Amino acid sequence: MHFPIWRIRLKTITVPAGDLKASKGMAELAAMFKQKNITFAQTEFAANVPQAEQNAAVDALLKQGNPHNFIIFTKGTTLPAGADANSKAGEHMYSFDYSYLLESARDWLFQQVKK
Repeated sequence: MHFPIWRIRLKTITVPAGDLKASKGMAELAAMFKQKNITFAQTEFAANVPQAEQNAAVDALLKQGNPHNFIIFTKGTTLPAGADANSKAGEHMYSFDYSYLLESARDWLFQQVKK
């Protein structure tokens, strides 16, 4: 990734592991954060587990108090039954349906203020 580290204002990002481009980008960002000693936390869970379980995982992530948080949906869990796992935008597009339901992440995001 070629961009100035000071431009990173990420708070919480969510990607499906099955979206190879997005998950690769997240892995590269995590490596860069480690190299620059920027604190972050991450969690992974299936997008199709009960909503309460998802929010509990996000709550546990956010309670760590890190300024940057990565949420990964386990590969194959964003696709509806019968969907083609090899479709061009499958996991990427279907992940939005689940991401927007993460109340804990959404609430946390709206609590953030520019310093």
